[in-house]
Amino acid sequence: MSQNTVLTNEEKVKLSQAFDDLISWCMYQQLYNHLVSNGTSITFVNNPNRNTAAGYNPETNTIQFKGTSNMIAINLAEELFHAYQNSYYPEGLSISTTEGRADIEFEAKVFGDIECSLRFGICGSTLGSEEYDKWIIFITDNYSSIPSWDKLLERSPSTGNKNYWDFLFDFSRAGIGYNYTPTYQIPNAMIYMLQQSSNSNCY
Repeated sequence: MSQNTVLTNEEKVKLSQAFDDLISWCMYQQLYNHLVSNGTSITFVNNPNRNTAAGYNPETNTIQFKGTSNMIAINLAEELFHAYQNSYYPEGLSISTTEGRADIEFEAKVFGDIECSLRFGICGSTLGSEEYDKWIIFITDNYSSIPSWDKLLERSPSTGNKNYWDFLFDFSRAGIGYNYTPTYQIPNAMIYMLQQSSNSNCY
């Protein structure tokens, strides 16, 4: 992966530290390696006028941060996953349409929640619901393994008999900025990266 930066030296040091932290996390190391091996080029920009801590623009392949203090691994992680999605899916991503946006955002957040739970156990919940938190515990076998796609489709009484598709629907109705009708496209980018991470035996 090549980096085109419009950053000061201080910001470059901060971004470098964020990358160092990020690739110490198993699943994101696999994602980073994939981007590097595919020669993905991403531009990094500091934009204090942003409304959120960080964001990814697929049309310019740019990751923006709202100030140096936001150049940290946790913010880099999700935006880098979006860059990966943009390169993985043949049609790429788009900021000009809301179709499929809930699916794309939920895919990225589930990937992050799985990684976080395997490293730390209980993490901040994407949905803020007990059912979702219990689902993360269920699919990771109590924070011990990277789940397969089949596992994400299983239902359990402990999770309200919900699976990935049900929680995607809940996510699209949760009022957290992604209130778009899901298209229910299979999240192949996430599935592939879960497989790669599982094959690496880092958890």
